[in-house]
Amino acid sequence: MSETYQDYEPNYIGNGFMFNWVFHYNPFTELWAAIHRDDYMKYWDKTDCNKCLRSKNISDLKELLYKMKGDPEEVEKLINE
Repeated sequence: MSETYQDYEPNYIGNGFMFNWVFHYNPFTELWAAIHRDDYMKYWDKTDCNKCLRSKNISDLKELLYKMKGDPEEVEKLINE
């Protein structure tokens, strides 16, 4: 059996914390965005969505969502600090 990169990452998906989150990469800003499905249309209507997490690295977004257990209210608190 061969090892893959998934063998070294935390199980973000198996615990359900990523359920209802969409990840989008913008090649113009070179940023990843994590958008909750409730705010998905707002993100596409206006990319200045104040409920979206952004980072140069998708792993950072996954880690933050994992630490906040995917709770959109906790994400909003973090963004508005």
